[in-house]
Amino acid sequence: GDKVAGGIIQKGSGSFEILLDADSTQGSKPHFGIRSNTAIPGTIGTKLFTVSESFETRVHNGGLKADNYVTTTNITASGNISASGQVYANTLQLNNLPTSPTGLPTGSVWVSGSKNNTSTNNVNCGTLMIVI
Repeated sequence: GDKVAGGIIQKGSGSFEILLDADSTQGSKPHFGIRSNTAIPGTIGTKLFTVSESFETRVHNGGLKADNYVTTTNITASGNISASGQVYANTLQLNNLPTSPTGLPTGSVWVSGSKNNTSTNNVNCGTLMIVI
């Protein structure tokens, strides 16, 4: 199980700070986690959210909702990323897009004029199309 090797510092403003792995007992695995409550005392609930010393922040078994701006270097998802507002990016890479609209349902995205672009090491450089 987890060992207690860190600390919590309460700030005067009502916020707090968490020190992870103060004595290195967790090696490369120290993290801060939030778990759900359980009906049985002494049992550990479902992991909801974790932050590691390597800056990895994870939301487990659910979704991350941001009601305001999110500024980050990268976002990785194994499922869908959706937005109700505008999404801004200097570079956007879409992989494995179909190169023909044949058989695609309305609203699907495909790329027209697909070709390799050796100057940028990108594949499928073409015009992004939407099936209407």
